[in-house]
Formats: sequence, structure tokens, C-alpha cells
Amino acid sequence: MNSYVINMESREELIDIVRGNGDQNPLIFLDSQLPEHPSNKNSWLFNGFERILTYKNGIATQIDGSGNKVSSVKLDPWEALTTFRKEYPGYHCGYFGYDLKNYSEELISRNADVIGMPEFWIGRASKIYCYSVGDGEELKKVQSNRVIENESKPSFRVDFKKIISKQEYLDKIKAAQKLIHDGDIYEVNLSHQIEAEFEGSPVDLYQSMYHRGPVPYAAYLNLGDIVVCCASPERFLKKNGKNLISDPIKGTRPRGENEISDSRIKKELFESEKDKAENLMIVDLVRNDLSRVSKQGSVRVTSLFDVQSFGTVHQLVSRVESEISDNVTQEQAISNCFPMGSMTGAPKIRAMEVIDELENYHRGIYSGAIGFFDPAGDFNFNVVIRSAIIKKNNLWYSAGGAITSDSEPNQEWIETLVKIRALGLDLSEFE
Repeated sequence: MNSYVINMESREELIDIVRGNGDQNPLIFLDSQLPEHPSNKNSWLFNGFERILTYKNGIATQIDGSGNKVSSVKLDPWEALTTFRKEYPGYHCGYFGYDLKNYSEELISRNADVIGMPEFWIGRASKIYCYSVGDGEELKKVQSNRVIENESKPSFRVDFKKIISKQEYLDKIKAAQKLIHDGDIYEVNLSHQIEAEFEGSPVDLYQSMYHRGPVPYAAYLNLGDIVVCCASPERFLKKNGKNLISDPIKGTRPRGENEISDSRIKKELFESEKDKAENLMIVDLVRNDLSRVSKQGSVRVTSLFDVQSFGTVHQLVSRVESEISDNVTQEQAISNCFPMGSMTGAPKIRAMEVIDELENYHRGIYSGAIGFFDPAGDFNFNVVIRSAIIKKNNLWYSAGGAITSDSEPNQEWIETLVKIRALGLDLSEFE
């Protein structure tokens, strides 16, 4: 089973492949949408999957290129993945769902799994397309052309159906703050999920999210019965040679209506002691996670409190790097750091217990990671946020934020609505 990489000349060529792929052929598009972003210069598209490994409820299942089940075995998820990648070397891509936490720690998931996605999905691709992202002028040209096309040919509809009540979410925030005041936790990422009816082309929904705000770690997954449209600005973990890199995000502000207000809001975020405190707690958590898989003394913070601006929000971003230990595998590096600390809180294990106690839905792929392994032993995975999951005519989208003792519940609620705007829904009535 040989893999080959085809170099492409534009993002539009990759989108054309996505459109022509068909509903039943798995395809994964890792879309670096910001040419000026220094951390992620290549976009990748994977299809022609000759072998797929899925994991659900303790069972690892192999599927061949025709969609036929080859084997099912009860096995630890990370052991199953290691064995699979050794048996079928090459490029592997897919996602890790949030509930893999249950296999690394003694944790459970209390909420019903309505969507029913595997806990992970990793495929060995035979066709790989790569586009090295161009300059900013090219991005503006492509956006302009696509926006005109989309405005004249609307081909999807998202109709809001269900959201948690504002009061219920505020009550959950207050419950989390009581645990913080009692010394049980220091910070927790609390989220909620909206449901909507979807009709039309998932690719066009993905493109509309792109036009509202390009991001460096976007992804489009067509897994047959489920499509994921991910507009993530956050990296979970990258391995480049011996170097491990994680870019936690904590701290969000909406973009301003004009240049003056936008600059003011950006400055406000940079000077916010509350947001810096939230960010620093997660930086310390990521440092601790990386220390478990890195050479002693190699973990370092290389960027702290960098304000990065995207289409609809400003974000406070930091970077933690380290040198991976010689005896640590790629799977061990990921499993020891998973899930991303920005999606849990601190201390990490107790925060995940609190999340499961307070949230009223099953996170699934949300808070997990999408990315790929290359044959050289490197990998790059994002954090699954700002993501729509589509199954038949149903759509789900989750949003949340960090809760600390200083959090103002109403502002936290509004922040989640700001993040949901990537779908183009008007949720002003819920503010």
C-alpha cells in the first residue's frame, strides 16, 4: 500500500476535490487558512483510505478500503493505535474524541451519546494532497471571489432548534464557582451545546465559516454518515523532530465594529488581569502535561499572552515547548497530554469530573483533536472547538469558556454566544 503526495497550487483546488469526493468516501481536509500565521503553513487533504481504525466502548475495529469490517478486538485505545500504525505505516489522519480521557484516567461519561461517533477514527491514506499556503494578497483574492459566489448561490440552511436556557447555564457557572471557592478546583471549562436542523451542502457551510474568519487549524471531515466542519484557531500538540509544541488559548473578546473599537477591545484583552490569570493557569497545566513526556529541564514557555486576531474574535494565546524524551512514543506523548488543558481546567482530573457533573450533554469530538501523523514520525493536531457536527439533517455546535472565581456569569454566557456566531445564527434574543 503505497502513499504519494501531490503538491497543489491553491486552496481552491483542494476545495474542488472536497466537493467532488462523494458522501460515502471518507475524506479529511486539514485547512491552514491564514498565510500570515507563522505556525501552520501547509494545508493537507487525505483520501483513498485503505485501512481505518475506529474505537468505541473498549473495542478497536479495523475497516478496509471498501468499508468492510475486518476485525474487532478489545484493547487499550492507545495500544491499538500503536499496533495499527506499525502494521500499516505511512500517513495517518483522523480525530481523537474527548472521551478517550476515560481510558487514561479513572473517569466516566455520564451523559447520553446522542451523536454516536467513535471515540477515535484514524485512517491510513493512500492519496495525500499538500498546498503550501501563499501570501495574504492571495487569501484576500480567494475570499473575495468566494464571497460573491456564496452570496449569489446560497446552498445550505441552518435553523436553530434548541439551546440551554440562560438561567440554567448561569446556575451551572455559579455551581462551578462554589467549587472554586471551596478549593475543589481553580478553573473549569464549562460549555453547552446547541442543536439545529441542517439542509444543503456541508461544504458550503464550511466555506461560510471560512469567510467569517479564516483560522490556522481548520478541518473538514467527511466520514460518510457524519461531517465535521471545524474552524479552530488552537493547536493541541505538534511534534517536529524532537520538539513538542502546544499553543493554549484562554481569553476571548469579540471583534470591534470599526478599527478604533477593534483596537480598544484588543488592548483591553491584553491588559485584562483576569484573562491573563486564566491563561497562565492553563499554561502551567500544559507545562505539567509536557513534563511527563519530555526531557528533564526542557519544558519552557516561549510565548506568553500573545493577542491573536481572527475573523470574529481576539484570542489570548501562549506557547509551551519541550524536547520529547527518547523513550516516549508519539502515541504516549499525545495520550499523556490529552485532552488539551484549555478544554478542561485545573487541576485537570478533578476539573474533568466537574465538567461531567455540570454539563448536560456528551462532548464527543468537541474538546478532542483533529490532525495527522507523517511517515517521518512527526504529528500535528488541533483542538476541536468552533465546530459543527452534521448527521443527516441534524447539526450540533458546542461553545464554552473558562470559569474562575472572578468570572462574571452573564459575560461568560455572552462569550459562548459570540463563539456560536461562526454558524451565522442570530442569537441576540438569548443575550
